[in-house]
Amino acid sequence: MTGVMFFRWTAYTLRACAGVYMIPTFLFNDKRFTALVLMVWLILIVVIFFSLGVLHSSFFRFGPSPSLHFMTIPIDTAEEWMMLAAYCFVDTLFKTFGHDSIVPWLTHTLSDPKCKTLPYRRPVCLAVMEVYFAYVHVSGMFKFFLSLTQFDFVLINMLADMSMKVYSYSSYMESKVYIPPASSEPDSQALMALPVDEAGFKAVGNDRPG
Repeated sequence: MTGVMFFRWTAYTLRACAGVYMIPTFLFNDKRFTALVLMVWLILIVVIFFSLGVLHSSFFRFGPSPSLHFMTIPIDTAEEWMMLAAYCFVDTLFKTFGHDSIVPWLTHTLSDPKCKTLPYRRPVCLAVMEVYFAYVHVSGMFKFFLSLTQFDFVLINMLADMSMKVYSYSSYMESKVYIPPASSEPDSQALMALPVDEAGFKAVGNDRPG
């Protein structure tokens, strides 16, 4: 009996793997289609949980209510709710700002073995890292309980995070240019708009000699 169950499990696994390999590669390689797939799945998630009646639960209320509690503290007045909402919005801005600024620096500067130089002394680098993760742990504790209260705080958190992401990734893309797939050369007008570094080279591609 065990052998039969193992055979069936193996067959199902192989079928699942075959299904994965049958997914068109452009859905993975072209990020526009990847985002479209995620959007379709997000809509399906909302439809599924709406049909189950989940969206009619007390969790999806807005504003103060007798059933709203944060870490066992009732939030039943407008002043308390606005204070908590303001904390949620501002703290999410700081958290996203710190993450998008420090985590890439930790990954590509401190952790990458190909990078041989440090921007600050080692104790300073370690201090920056420890301050960031101390904030993440303390803030994450309050955010965890806040995410279990009501949907309005989840929505505020999402809007603040997406707003700061626009700023962060706009900063990342500031020194980059879009090159159409049909063209092998960057747009000349876009190149003229790029900043010039101290050596007189444009900040794109491999234009710097050596």
